[in-house]
Amino acid sequence: MTLVALVLDAGARARIGAAVRGRGGMGETRFCARLAEVRQALGAGGVHALLVEPDDAGGRPTSALVREVRERFPRVTVVAYCAPRPARSGAIVDLVRAGAHQLLLRGVDDEGHSLRLVIDEAEQRAAGELVRAQVRARVAEAAWPLAELYLTRLAQPPSIAEAAAALGVHRRTLLNRLQLAGCPPPAELRTWCRLFVAARLLEEPGRTVESVAHQLEFPSAGAFRNALKRSTGLAPHEVRAGGGLLGVLACFDTLCQRRRGPVLLPPPRHPARVAEPMAEPMVAAAPVAP
Repeated sequence: MTLVALVLDAGARARIGAAVRGRGGMGETRFCARLAEVRQALGAGGVHALLVEPDDAGGRPTSALVREVRERFPRVTVVAYCAPRPARSGAIVDLVRAGAHQLLLRGVDDEGHSLRLVIDEAEQRAAGELVRAQVRARVAEAAWPLAELYLTRLAQPPSIAEAAAALGVHRRTLLNRLQLAGCPPPAELRTWCRLFVAARLLEEPGRTVESVAHQLEFPSAGAFRNALKRSTGLAPHEVRAGGGLLGVLACFDTLCQRRRGPVLLPPPRHPARVAEPMAEPMVAAAPVAP
């Protein structure tokens, strides 16, 4: 995995490089100064994240590049790196509108743990966007609002009471909807949503199990492995080999089908009895003349 950073200042490069080296599973960092260099790196493949300033060394705005990356490379996480100055507020807005997943503020959160946290949040958001489109097609309509809520708030998942309040329904109504849809109860569904995103992250070459567990705030890599095994019956390497997200979604489909039970078909109707043709009425024969 490679982080491409269009960053011009030498001091900022040093801070970013040091922070990235301290983040497990991040891979290498490639610094660029011009848009053409970024496009070349993206074309070579292996890029999983892009850190980009509002302008390149030639003074060209990077918002069009961000929009291009979001369209052509949907799996690449985009972080906008901006100075917190009022004069640059327009550039920040342009980058956000172009599709940047997260903002990194120069001199505020661009070193050490803070920078790593921003990148983690951006990657979760990027993975969540891709996962939501796949999960939406698999989850029953009645259960989708809760699943979407869990996928949107991975870092701080709401309790069942908080989720019911956010969705504007009673807690019991929410539970009944899940049961009727064949979905697991809220606590299990929340775990499944984390596992969906974890499976998506495991699709990336070089992504370690430890980094995925840390990013999704499992207590440890062992706890992540146990949750994955308990829910899907698979180990991380089996998830990678089985298609990543699609393999875990297949396990979820099987669970929901089992919870819904067999489909009971109505008994076949008796074939309609064919009406026998009515006998012709008997007509008295005409008298024979003597």
